[in-house]
Amino acid sequence: MTRHFCHWPGCPVEVPPKLWGCRRHWFMLPGEIRAWIWKTYRPGQEITKDPSVEYCEAAAAAQNWIAQNHAHKDASVAAAAIKSVHSQEVTERQGKLF
Repeated sequence: MTRHFCHWPGCPVEVPPKLWGCRRHWFMLPGEIRAWIWKTYRPGQEITKDPSVEYCEAAAAAQNWIAQNHAHKDASVAAAAIKSVHSQEVTERQGKLF
């Protein structure tokens, strides 16, 4: 089974795949972003590896918030990388639909 880590840049804490991150970092996110992530989470997406476009947008918003609000030199790099990956996944998924 693949190991899954907290999505906070630089966090080494391993978490269950259905969770966005560790407890500490999850509760550092604004409530609106946490609610958005949960609202768009589909049970089992961590198994099928097909999160919705909306979930990817919520996850990207979390990374953008971290980059804008926490002075971690790698945060903006991580946010850009994640945004790029999510954009590519969305494009690939849309291509399969049409």
